[in-house]
Amino acid sequence: MEKDSQSASSNRISYRDMRSPHGFIVSPLGGKLYSTKTSSSKLGLSVSNGIDDGKSSNRFGVVKLLPSYYNGSIKIGDTVLVHHNVFRKYNDYDGIERFSVDFFEGEDYLIKDDQIFAYSDGDSWTTTGDNILVEPYDHELHGRVVYSNDNVTIKPGDEIIFTPESEYEFYIDGNLFYKMTTDDVCMIK
Repeated sequence: MEKDSQSASSNRISYRDMRSPHGFIVSPLGGKLYSTKTSSSKLGLSVSNGIDDGKSSNRFGVVKLLPSYYNGSIKIGDTVLVHHNVFRKYNDYDGIERFSVDFFEGEDYLIKDDQIFAYSDGDSWTTTGDNILVEPYDHELHGRVVYSNDNVTIKPGDEIIFTPESEYEFYIDGNLFYKMTTDDVCMIK
């Protein structure tokens, strides 16, 4: 009996020898699901790293496997900018902490390409789909496009005015960017 169980386990195929027909396998950058943010105010020091705060969830992942349908520019090992709920845990109706619906196994998550907003091979960022990354100006709803891709007509350096409620915040290398789609752009200079 022991011999049969050993041969069965040696015949098991690792998912790393396969490709998903549905999405990318990514793991959180640095192995962390959350980044601890510390801020101070008149009321004292505040530390945010809870599951209820979407802004503290890790939004950077490392690509481990590509889907079988994919023939784009993202490569294994690239860093990807993902939706804030990808690595975020939640409490179910019974108050039990659960992984996101994208959780796959160990530190790996299975995500669809529309959950990836940008990618980098370590040199520069390139957005995906109709996404752009905008450096906001001090006055509201105005900024400069810093990262885009060849599929959109809005290019890096373009000054834009964008719609209210399109300010989806990301910090890349300590700098604030708004991730938005080209539909959020009202005017281009």
